[in-house]
Amino acid sequence: PQEELQALAWGSPCRGPRLGGVRGGRVLVIVLDSADLDSAAAAIAGAFPWGGCVVLAQEGVLVPLERRLRARLGGLRVGDPLDPHTDVGPLPPTAPHPQGLVQAAREEGAEV
Repeated sequence: PQEELQALAWGSPCRGPRLGGVRGGRVLVIVLDSADLDSAAAAIAGAFPWGGCVVLAQEGVLVPLERRLRARLGGLRVGDPLDPHTDVGPLPPTAPHPQGLVQAAREEGAEV
């Protein structure tokens, strides 16, 4: 239902983002056409040091959201988690590969 989606989504009439865990505890971020894309990109980028999140975005915001994410994430340093200059440590081998998530979405009927 639309009301439930609005309660979860960025850009809803509700004040502030509402996020919920899905699939193994990963955070789901829904970005609507009416969203504040700078705030959405900040929230998505902020999840990267802790394993990232799943993002569902309306088609109208894909390109501008991607640009903002590339700008924020392009400078992240991957490396030894004990190094104070490291932003993101290595992912465990069991971390789902993004392509696997895309394939699972297609198998469930999504158009990707």
